[in-house]
Amino acid sequence: MGKIVLAAPHSVIDAHPQLIPTLERGYCVEAYFENRLSNSRLQQLWQSRDVDVIIIYGPVVAAAQLAGLPPRKFALIFINLPYSLPESLSKEPMCMLLKTGGDDFQLRMWGQCEKYAELACQIIIGLYSFLQIDFENISFTGKEKEVLGMLLQGLRDDYIARALFISPKTVRNHISNMLRKVRVDSRTQLVLWALTKQMQN
Repeated sequence: MGKIVLAAPHSVIDAHPQLIPTLERGYCVEAYFENRLSNSRLQQLWQSRDVDVIIIYGPVVAAAQLAGLPPRKFALIFINLPYSLPESLSKEPMCMLLKTGGDDFQLRMWGQCEKYAELACQIIIGLYSFLQIDFENISFTGKEKEVLGMLLQGLRDDYIARALFISPKTVRNHISNMLRKVRVDSRTQLVLWALTKQMQN
């Protein structure tokens, strides 16, 4: 994976100092801590060839700035966006609302969501510093629970396979079984489903 760009207000970094170090464990991160990205900075990021993902937190980019931008060649992740997206970006994204105590955490993803399940986990870890899921009332096998627990740590299939002494194909089979049981279509949705269950407890 190439570079990940994070654009977030200073207040987010002050409130979640572990976000950048957590993301940097698995990715090359370029961060912009600004209350508002300028048009020229946004254009520069949008045209960059070495960016795989842009993460935009809150109102750091105005809705009007997103209107009319050319088609993107990277994935987009919006966190707690306070406005509706312009029509050019309004095709239904993969979206889930996560409850975090009294607050709502909303994450929208565009692009190859399957590819970024690990990144979604790292974002949650960096923001909330916990991923302990209670699996007691879930009809997963013991091995499926182990695989899901490792997915929630942002680990990739080959690492999970080595850690559990099973093949990558078996890891994928366990993931497919869990997708069927909770009626979701991708591992990213599985991860967010598990996070939602924990945050609602």
